[in-house]
Amino acid sequence: MVSSALIHLGVSLIASLPIAYHFRNNDGGAGDSTATAKRIFVGAMWAIFLGIPLVDHDDMSLHSFETMMTASLAFMMALKLTQVVIYPPLPRKRKDKAEDNIHGSSFDWKDFGQFVGDVLFYMLPVSRTEELPNRTKFLYKAMEYIFFIGVKMLAASTTQILMLRILDDEHLKSDEMLHFTSATYGKLLILFGVSVAANSWQQDVQGLLIYLVTLGRYTMLSFYDYVFLSSSLKEFWGRRYNRLVNHLILHTVYIPAQTYHNYSKRISGFLAFAVSGVLHS
Repeated sequence: MVSSALIHLGVSLIASLPIAYHFRNNDGGAGDSTATAKRIFVGAMWAIFLGIPLVDHDDMSLHSFETMMTASLAFMMALKLTQVVIYPPLPRKRKDKAEDNIHGSSFDWKDFGQFVGDVLFYMLPVSRTEELPNRTKFLYKAMEYIFFIGVKMLAASTTQILMLRILDDEHLKSDEMLHFTSATYGKLLILFGVSVAANSWQQDVQGLLIYLVTLGRYTMLSFYDYVFLSSSLKEFWGRRYNRLVNHLILHTVYIPAQTYHNYSKRISGFLAFAVSGVLHS
């Protein structure tokens, strides 16, 4: 069942897209009224998006996993809208310079469609594969999906059982964390990390369905990329773990900090890490 908070978040996002697109294509100066309108719009979006999970949770517990994911999605959407509204789009390479004058002053539906797809990518991270796989590669990829879905489902069930067993042995509830011993807290923390990774099987099922229905033409960005193959903490945190959030932070914080503010890689990386910390908190 889809929560009312998630429905209201989706409706608010869809309603805000035409306004965000208008502001993205109208880059006023620092003292221009457009700049002020942009700031008001961005502030309103943050207030609405982050307020929905807190206020509208009639069918969810305030501290439930569903509320946490809805709040995370709200933060991600507000961050993405901030980026597309405040920072003008980088010039795109065109095959034909005359293409710039094809539409004239008319509304560019193709550009608007690309804009909507760019924003909504973080709700359904689907992209076209680089090349159409042959029959062997297609079957191999499908079997890989199925295998890891099974492994993750087994790991998710096992960690859930172990966590409940620990809580039962300690005669505690999951919301009584202040009463945990350091040893118990350490065990639960490790199991929670494994559980988060294992429960990404639900996203893998979506990815498998998309891959099968499109015959390998489209794929879904996986939450993890074989994290156990990481050779360093940098590779683990920056390339293989939580790829969706990494993709978001890269395009909304790290790249704009370097492109529009001329910040160094170190400062841009620190800002990206700080925003990621706020999101996870």
